[in-house]
Amino acid sequence: MLTDFQQKELWEKWLAAEIRSNYFADLCGRFQRSHNLLTWIALVSSSGAAAGFLTHFPDWLKAGLILIVAAISFYSIVQQSVKKVAECSDLSFRWNSLAIQYQELWNYAYSDEAESTFQTLLQKGADISRSGQTLPNDEKAMLKWEEHVLKHRIPNYGSPATA
Repeated sequence: MLTDFQQKELWEKWLAAEIRSNYFADLCGRFQRSHNLLTWIALVSSSGAAAGFLTHFPDWLKAGLILIVAAISFYSIVQQSVKKVAECSDLSFRWNSLAIQYQELWNYAYSDEAESTFQTLLQKGADISRSGQTLPNDEKAMLKWEEHVLKHRIPNYGSPATA
């Protein structure tokens, strides 16, 4: 059975896991859109560069298109957007799974195994947190998802009576 303090902590961990799941899903989408944009720009630029050699484009335009393609290719490699998409997707999934496990435990907080299950889940959360340390910390996005989760989980959240 969980103590009152542990139940409060369980509730907070559950909400935090949901917030993080949404945050990493959002980051995943941003990295994917960025990668797609860079890919399209490189494709259009390289097509323009190729067309420039077949037509009578000015030399400065041909060189400019080639430099754009090279710069985008270099930036894409350095940025590692595909790797970040995979990492964010994995973290979103893992935080969501943990949130579901916290929710299940919430429903059985008075069971005999609740305390040991809670300790196991706390360790899982610590392990997941370690995985995301190389990704950016966008405080504005995190606050956006915190607000979203709290509005959905706490009745009257944000209304004048609760402020």
